Amino acid sequence: MSKITAGKFLKKIRKGNGLSLREVARKSNLVHTYFEKVENGRAIRPDHFRQVANAYGLIEKQRIQYVKLLYDLT
Repeated sequence: MSKITAGKFLKKIRKGNGLSLREVARKSNLVHTYFEKVENGRAIRPDHFRQVANAYGLIEKQRIQYVKLLYDLT
């Protein structure tokens, strides 16, 4: 079984909320291609944490899990 990554976690949240990458991008000042890279593990920028978390609509528990995955603390 493969380990879940921060990107896979966000993709699961996005799909669970029925959102497209463009819809997520509209909720931030970032382009949809950035979020595609985030979900594929090619653009992990901790300084964008708040924008990413807000765009995906993460609740507190999910934000904590995302940070753990982002910094590989699981």
